[in-house]
Amino acid sequence: MKQEDVIRFYEGDVKGNDPFYSDPKAYVTWNALLFPGFETEKARSEENRYLNPVFLDYIPEVIDMSVQLIHCMSKAKEDLHVYRVERFVDYACFMKEKRITSFLSTSTAGFLNAYQDKKQLVLMDITIPKGCYCADFSMLLNEYKKSEEKEILLPPYLSFDCHVLEKPLKIQNISDGEGNPVKIYCHMDMKGFDFPVLDVCDACNEKYIQAAKRVYAAQNHKDVCEKEDVEKYLTLKKWIQMEIIKHINND
Repeated sequence: MKQEDVIRFYEGDVKGNDPFYSDPKAYVTWNALLFPGFETEKARSEENRYLNPVFLDYIPEVIDMSVQLIHCMSKAKEDLHVYRVERFVDYACFMKEKRITSFLSTSTAGFLNAYQDKKQLVLMDITIPKGCYCADFSMLLNEYKKSEEKEILLPPYLSFDCHVLEKPLKIQNISDGEGNPVKIYCHMDMKGFDFPVLDVCDACNEKYIQAAKRVYAAQNHKDVCEKEDVEKYLTLKKWIQMEIIKHINND
């Protein structure tokens, strides 16, 4: 895919009926594959987000598009102030890893009054410093169909400093999909890349892919996953992440 097509695919500007290339919520599955562990899949399932099993038939493409998406990013020419609404489970993963573990969509448009599609909200007030890599979709796309989102995308594997703050009055009425108030309000200062060290055997084979598909089927139907299937899926994810990092560092 061309770089601009990769960006459009990520943001959901798709056409046709192809089960992979026409998935308008491709970022849900795409980012789940970049997270360590299994907590984000469980959280997305609870929010009725669909994990697309077809992605598992396109692993080389997912790796290539991830690398392309990172390569389309450039250094910010000035400090940028953006906002992000995150689920607590993913925020906890970022804090544990001390780095962003997936692509992170941010916006210059501020916060809404409610978020019906997420539970346990974490509101992030983010500074992207001059020189930090990011992608301003309005600058990269000739025709930006979702321009109202004012999206600036951050790459995975950025380190950060984080400070939890008191909730200002202007956000105290914001609620999640269950009507609960904001759980955490924080400020993040983005920094440079900090790649995890991953070492895993080649797991891109039919045995691991079929196990991953069973995991997705179970999650999509809110069924219990077999422990052995989850272990194979986590190994497959780690291999995908390792390949992405390897390509970025070798290019």
